[in-house]
Amino acid sequence: MDPTTSEAAPDIAEPDVLANAIVWTPAIDRMVRIVAKWVRLDTPGGVVFGKQRIGKSSACTYLAEVLHSAIGYPVATLNWSMPVNESVGEREFTQERMQQSKCRAISHRDVAVLRGRLYDHIEQLADSVCARRVVVIIDEAQVLAQQHYGYLIHCFNELVHRQLRPFFLLVGQPELETLNKYWSESKRHQITGRFHVHQHRFKAVAISEFEAVLAELDRPISPEGPCASALHLPVAYAEGWRLADMAPVLRDALAIAKSKHNLMEDIYVPMQYLRSTVLAFLYRVAEGRLDAREASPTLMLRCLGDAGFLGVIAYYAEATCTDDSIQPEEAP
Repeated sequence: MDPTTSEAAPDIAEPDVLANAIVWTPAIDRMVRIVAKWVRLDTPGGVVFGKQRIGKSSACTYLAEVLHSAIGYPVATLNWSMPVNESVGEREFTQERMQQSKCRAISHRDVAVLRGRLYDHIEQLADSVCARRVVVIIDEAQVLAQQHYGYLIHCFNELVHRQLRPFFLLVGQPELETLNKYWSESKRHQITGRFHVHQHRFKAVAISEFEAVLAELDRPISPEGPCASALHLPVAYAEGWRLADMAPVLRDALAIAKSKHNLMEDIYVPMQYLRSTVLAFLYRVAEGRLDAREASPTLMLRCLGDAGFLGVIAYYAEATCTDDSIQPEEAP
């Protein structure tokens, strides 16, 4: 290896060499635009579902921050996360929603008083941003039991009574996809007509999206600071290499892994594993004094193994979705 093109192990002061922030992905961008369309159409609610550990919770946080810009007018947003315990009663349910809405006065013996405080707080939040539209994002919605839907219906109706325009977005695991049929067959049209009007399948990072996502990971942590490739592989960076240049080799490595696992479906890589793969690559190149521009699929397979992705690759293999009834909404 030419010593002028190899990297020395960097003196890393921070434990995380990549920015610790939610990274834009095409999947998040699609979700934002699709949900914005649903809201503009004045529909009462919709469902976003996807496999475990693919970044849905991060997408919820991102959506809450940018939805008003995507829609084009003021919107009050709340992010709620559901508990796993299906036996949670109305008091505990309401108090948890109050806490997640940053409402402080959560103690009272009368649950009706607690409900009123929650609705007052939501109304005040809307007033504070000069909005009548309220978007409630409910993460881990697959654990909602029938009585919880009753609480949400009451909340929806009360917000309408207060001249607000609520939209409830349920986000969760693949079980949400089949719930619409279940509620319809059970004649629970109060539920389907409010919360399951639309459905969108959220996916992890497609292999065709690697360049765009790696470029986002390579953005400087601060406006004045260096990007990850410049900070940790300065020799390669000076000669034009960037994190996005990992993409072709990463695709080749995944093609090898697909063949070894006899997978025919497309591979989608969750951000958790993609991020860890990038970190493994940076450390391996720096510590081994390698040239990043000469990275091989074999090296990238080792990095994917370091990240733990090869052990779960079959779970994240998906056939291309062609069913318009599942994902009818295409961003304009």
